[in-house]
Amino acid sequence: MKKHRLVYSGIILLICLLVVAYPLLREEKPEYFMPEIPMPQHLATYEGEYAAKEEFATLVDNAMGYHLRYFVYRMYVPVFLGEDGFETESDIENYYDGWLKKLGWQEVEVDLCGFENEMGELLRRAYVYPTEHYRKPYACLAIWSEFDDGRLWTVLLKTINPSRDLQDMD
Repeated sequence: MKKHRLVYSGIILLICLLVVAYPLLREEKPEYFMPEIPMPQHLATYEGEYAAKEEFATLVDNAMGYHLRYFVYRMYVPVFLGEDGFETESDIENYYDGWLKKLGWQEVEVDLCGFENEMGELLRRAYVYPTEHYRKPYACLAIWSEFDDGRLWTVLLKTINPSRDLQDMD
């Protein structure tokens, strides 16, 4: 009789573990879209080949009863005007626009991000990445001056990659 109780207890424990573990095993691993664009100026104080600062986030939207996830990557890069061929803010914008297009991103006329950065500057450009593997990730480029003299600029490139789970809703 003790053997049967032990077997039943083991089976119940295994079922409980499976019930708890199944959602965790099914959970999608984040897929951040990180464009490999070399920093235009290498400053001794910054580490990193592509950005001075990077942020990763997962946004969850429970719209219309669906659990939608978006993987958000943000990279910040400082650029000094008057150095390395960057004379105007347009030079900075054109540098990143050229690299994004070279990497396969396509510019769109619509503001997909709908964001303002910390300094209140509006989006400069928006892009989508057309591919069958992903559900059209998009990127947003913002550039703003850090100081009144206009010499130091910050580039923010933000990519948003919708979860693959969204494909089941089409």
